[in-house]
Amino acid sequence: MTQVKTCTKCQVDQPLENFWNEKRGKFGKQAKCKRCVALIQKEYWNIPGKKEALAERQKQSYIARRDEKRAIEGWQPPQPIVEKRCGMCSVTKPLADFHAHKNGGGGVGARCKECARKVSREWREMNKERSRQRFVDFMSRNPEKAAEYAAAHWRRNKDNALYRLTAWMRTAIRRSLLSKNGRRTFEIFGFTSDELRIHLEKQFLPGMSWENFGKWHIDHVQPISSFCISGPDDPGIRSAWGLPNLRPLWAADNLKKRDKRTHLL
Repeated sequence: MTQVKTCTKCQVDQPLENFWNEKRGKFGKQAKCKRCVALIQKEYWNIPGKKEALAERQKQSYIARRDEKRAIEGWQPPQPIVEKRCGMCSVTKPLADFHAHKNGGGGVGARCKECARKVSREWREMNKERSRQRFVDFMSRNPEKAAEYAAAHWRRNKDNALYRLTAWMRTAIRRSLLSKNGRRTFEIFGFTSDELRIHLEKQFLPGMSWENFGKWHIDHVQPISSFCISGPDDPGIRSAWGLPNLRPLWAADNLKKRDKRTHLL
């Protein structure tokens, strides 16, 4: 015959398996059935603030045990990290010599900045076309960043005489073409703005026009860097900026080309 027990909460006679074990209880079971115990616990935890109060008590208990253990063991707080060993060159350097990385030790990456630059240079050398395309895509998607990059590039090279001369000549050509009044400016190049217009229009690619000048550039077939120009009076200017060495080229293609030489007209 199956033994039964009366729940002191619901007063229902139930089999012993419907009660939780309790050594000191009648038949080794608790006084209340499992269902009533569950209802009581549910009501208890639904009281506002009960869960928070328990969490706080557990937290304070943990802190007390932790502090007691630390006092016994003579624990000292860890010292802040100010240096780190580079995982590539194995040299210990200040954290300032590493790029920030939220998941890295000390909040910085595994490689120092010098090694990171070395890895980047090697990757760019092995993936030149891909690297240039990524640069072009990034600049086209981020015009503000492109403007910042151009300004920084100018600041880095403003003391370079050849760079300043080239920048001035590019600006002179652009302004003269847009204003149609570049007689004095073009005396130094050996051709007029009208002659340059005609020369470029003959080589326009599909989609090019003077209305979208800026989306395409005036490109040098033989790169400027291959000429040794000392100043505005240097005879080499007419070779570097001569009509046979100039052509229209889409901006993206011009950035990809960089200092490569293709062919003269």
